[in-house]
Amino acid sequence: MALATGHAAFEIWQIMDLVGIHGYGQVPPDQIPDTENAWLLRMIFNGGAFLFSVIIFLREMGRAHGIGVQYVSQKPSQSWWVTWVSFFVPFLNLYLPWRGLNQIHRALTVSARNQNLGLSWKGGRSWPTFLLGFLFISAGFAGRALDMATDFVPETFASSEMYIETWRPLLAGQSMMVLVMMASGFYATWYLATVTRAIHAVEIIGRRSPSRT
Repeated sequence: MALATGHAAFEIWQIMDLVGIHGYGQVPPDQIPDTENAWLLRMIFNGGAFLFSVIIFLREMGRAHGIGVQYVSQKPSQSWWVTWVSFFVPFLNLYLPWRGLNQIHRALTVSARNQNLGLSWKGGRSWPTFLLGFLFISAGFAGRALDMATDFVPETFASSEMYIETWRPLLAGQSMMVLVMMASGFYATWYLATVTRAIHAVEIIGRRSPSRT
């Protein structure tokens, strides 16, 4: 997403350079960048990168859920199927996925920290999961707001100046969205790393304690 925003900034820089050469309103139309195709490519790249990241994240958390079910004595109150599907269901994705991730994170990290597999999945709050949900939902709202703003952008531009004036504020909005998304990505990476360490610890404890108490 940072590359996509950088590409948009580069386009604006190109047009401003052309305005400096030819004068305001005098830039030849054939030298104006193909903004429609460039925007489409940016959206495909952004969407593809986001979807790929979500799939990787869910795959790893699904593995964590399976390890927890295998070794932690008490079972979770929410199945992984519900957690996974609810990520893609509007309104449900504001609560159910984070409830499931909260149980997974808490069960594994607390079990690993206390060296005890007899802990319950229920109860308690995983603040790292709460923050992850906040960042993820904020990024989603920011992206939606940007999409709504771009609905007012014409498909073609009569002049390079119109392009600059239209995209200048949208570029700033996209930059803010990228910062939120990048923060979410870095935090999700750290979150997965803590879960992965907990998985290894729980597996070791589980092999040493066949009774899983």
